[in-house]
Amino acid sequence: MQNDEQFIEALNNKNVSAYHTLFKDYYVSLVMYAMHYVGQEEAKDIVQDLIVSIWEKNIQFPSIGSFRTFLYTAIKNRSINYLKHKKAESNYISHALHQGSAEEQELYGIMEEEIYRIFFNVVDNLPQRCQEIFKLHLEGKKEEEIASLLQISISTVKSQKQKAFHRLKDELGELLSIIFFI
Repeated sequence: MQNDEQFIEALNNKNVSAYHTLFKDYYVSLVMYAMHYVGQEEAKDIVQDLIVSIWEKNIQFPSIGSFRTFLYTAIKNRSINYLKHKKAESNYISHALHQGSAEEQELYGIMEEEIYRIFFNVVDNLPQRCQEIFKLHLEGKKEEEIASLLQISISTVKSQKQKAFHRLKDELGELLSIIFFI
């Protein structure tokens, strides 16, 4: 059985049995301590990474007290850093998703404006009377109201509206159904 000074000396000399002792004697308590900050799986990963780091970086400890202080401070710092990283990652994902939806909304807005521009360009190129009747129809006026306002027959209103729809359908094709969907 080793005493604390022998353990520290063996650890400082990178003795493999000292690392086995470190793992056997400290692993569970370090995981439990890390679980005050993070979940169990993350805690296990943090502790394992710390033990590997001690081996790779050849850290020297003057005493068992400084060794224990180092372990618990390192676990706390690594756990906090893990949480900061997760929060930053979450913020980035949230921002990216929000940014994506804002960009999509802007793109849809541009597309919608372009579709309406094309639609009204075709409407503006209709014959004068046909255009006048169709614009009143777009304002939501009934055929009787349009006939009364323009002092024409209801059959003229119907035929001019039909003429406008055929022209729109010919020039816009499937775009016309999108316009009425919007």
